[in-house]
Amino acid sequence: MSLQRALEFLAAQEGGWVNDPNDAGGETFRGISRKAHPNWSGWALVDSGLRGTSDADIAVADFYEAEYWQPAHCYELPEPIDLAVFDLAVHSGVTRAVRYLQSAIGAVSDGHFGPATREAVRAILERKASQRVAMTVVNLRRAFMVRGFRRGSFSKAEPLRFLSGFWKRLTDLSFEIGRGTT
Repeated sequence: MSLQRALEFLAAQEGGWVNDPNDAGGETFRGISRKAHPNWSGWALVDSGLRGTSDADIAVADFYEAEYWQPAHCYELPEPIDLAVFDLAVHSGVTRAVRYLQSAIGAVSDGHFGPATREAVRAILERKASQRVAMTVVNLRRAFMVRGFRRGSFSKAEPLRFLSGFWKRLTDLSFEIGRGTT
């Protein structure tokens, strides 16, 4: 999967501009939280009312590539593992995404994509097990989310408010993975 296709999947999940007071992320634009990324260059476009422009599209794509696609080494991963890891990195951080990938492929789960992880990914390619690995990453993520909802980590005010959206996202991701590689 290309970065562009991963961004299309992400866009369908994240939507546009939102400022929900019950969302721990606060104000977001296409999933980019101002609270977490106050210095993102795209905020100038958002604040100027230029949300639907090609400049905004480019700023969003550049952000996701630099912050998640490249650091999580998605460009080195086969379909559909690249999408599962990318979406998890966006949602829960690069380190957690790489750790879950490492757990799914039997590598040491240290959160660093190095030679041992790279070699384990090659072995997956030889076994043609990319779809199974991608679903394992999704299932590890699902378990993490259940634990988070039980603790109230996602919304202190209304812990179950965002549950259906998270479940839909994981269902959509599972469906995309199940479609197989192209």
